Amino acid sequence: MAFQGLKRYLTSPHLLSKPSSGETLYLYLTVLKSAVGVNLVREDEDVQKLVYYASHFMNGPQTRYQQLEKLVLALFIILRKLRLYFQTFSITVLT
Repeated sequence: MAFQGLKRYLTSPHLLSKPSSGETLYLYLTVLKSAVGVNLVREDEDVQKLVYYASHFMNGPQTRYQQLEKLVLALFIILRKLRLYFQTFSITVLT
Protein backbone atom coordinates (compact mmCIF):
# COMPACT_ATOMS: atom_id res chain seq x y z
CA MET A 1 0.00 0.00 0.00
CA ALA A 2 2.70 2.52 1.00
CA PHE A 3 4.85 1.45 -1.96
CA GLN A 4 1.98 2.10 -4.37
CA GLY A 5 1.47 5.58 -2.91
CA LEU A 6 5.18 6.35 -3.26
CA LYS A 7 5.19 5.01 -6.82
CA ARG A 8 2.18 7.17 -7.74
CA TYR A 9 3.84 10.25 -6.19
CA LEU A 10 7.14 9.70 -8.02
CA THR A 11 5.51 9.14 -11.40
CA SER A 12 3.17 12.15 -11.28
CA PRO A 13 4.57 15.38 -12.76
CA HIS A 14 5.28 18.16 -10.29
CA LEU A 15 4.63 21.34 -12.19
CA LEU A 16 5.36 24.84 -11.05
CA SER A 17 2.28 26.94 -10.41
CA LYS A 18 1.70 30.56 -11.36
CA PRO A 19 0.75 32.97 -8.56
CA SER A 20 -2.12 35.43 -8.91
CA SER A 21 -1.62 39.15 -8.51
CA GLY A 22 -1.79 40.26 -4.87
CA GLU A 23 -1.39 36.72 -3.54
CA THR A 24 0.88 36.11 -0.54
CA LEU A 25 3.82 33.83 -1.29
CA TYR A 26 5.83 31.84 1.25
CA LEU A 27 9.60 31.46 1.05
CA TYR A 28 11.18 28.43 2.71
CA LEU A 29 14.94 28.56 3.26
CA THR A 30 16.85 25.36 3.92
CA VAL A 31 20.44 25.33 5.19
CA LEU A 32 22.54 22.15 5.14
CA LYS A 33 26.23 21.56 5.79
CA SER A 34 27.28 22.07 2.17
CA ALA A 35 24.16 23.36 0.41
CA VAL A 36 21.32 25.85 0.71
CA GLY A 37 17.91 25.58 -0.87
CA VAL A 38 14.95 27.87 -1.41
CA ASN A 39 11.30 27.06 -2.13
CA LEU A 40 8.84 29.76 -3.12
CA VAL A 41 5.27 28.47 -2.67
CA ARG A 42 1.71 29.72 -2.74
CA GLU A 43 -1.37 28.36 -1.01
CA ASP A 44 -4.35 27.15 -3.03
CA GLU A 45 -7.23 25.82 -0.93
CA ASP A 46 -4.92 24.95 2.01
CA VAL A 47 -2.50 23.12 -0.32
CA GLN A 48 0.93 24.59 -0.91
CA LYS A 49 2.04 24.61 -4.53
CA LEU A 50 5.57 25.23 -5.72
CA VAL A 51 6.21 28.44 -7.66
CA TYR A 52 10.03 28.37 -7.82
CA TYR A 53 12.91 26.30 -6.45
CA ALA A 54 16.62 27.08 -6.33
CA SER A 55 19.61 25.46 -4.67
CA HIS A 56 23.27 26.28 -4.29
CA PHE A 57 26.05 23.83 -3.44
CA MET A 58 28.79 25.44 -1.42
CA ASN A 59 32.48 24.76 -1.90
CA GLY A 60 35.72 26.01 -0.42
CA PRO A 61 35.33 28.77 2.16
CA GLN A 62 31.51 28.78 1.91
CA THR A 63 31.39 25.39 3.66
CA ARG A 64 32.93 27.02 6.75
CA TYR A 65 30.23 29.70 7.03
CA GLN A 66 28.19 29.85 10.23
CA GLN A 67 24.52 28.75 9.96
CA LEU A 68 23.33 32.37 9.96
CA GLU A 69 25.77 33.28 7.18
CA LYS A 70 24.51 30.34 5.11
CA LEU A 71 20.94 31.50 5.69
CA VAL A 72 21.81 35.00 4.48
CA LEU A 73 23.56 33.46 1.44
CA ALA A 74 20.37 31.52 0.59
CA LEU A 75 18.30 34.69 0.91
CA PHE A 76 20.78 36.65 -1.24
CA ILE A 77 20.66 33.98 -3.97
CA ILE A 78 16.87 34.02 -4.12
CA LEU A 79 16.67 37.83 -4.00
CA ARG A 80 18.96 38.04 -6.99
CA LYS A 81 17.03 35.44 -9.00
CA LEU A 82 13.49 36.46 -8.07
CA ARG A 83 13.66 40.23 -7.82
CA LEU A 84 10.41 40.61 -9.80
CA TYR A 85 8.47 38.37 -7.38
CA PHE A 86 9.63 40.46 -4.43
CA GLN A 87 8.54 43.66 -6.17
CA THR A 88 5.11 42.32 -7.14
CA PHE A 89 4.00 40.06 -4.27
CA SER A 90 4.10 40.16 -0.49
CA ILE A 91 6.33 37.33 0.68
CA THR A 92 6.59 35.68 4.10
CA VAL A 93 10.01 34.14 4.83
CA LEU A 94 10.02 30.86 6.79
CA THR A 95 13.27 29.26 7.93
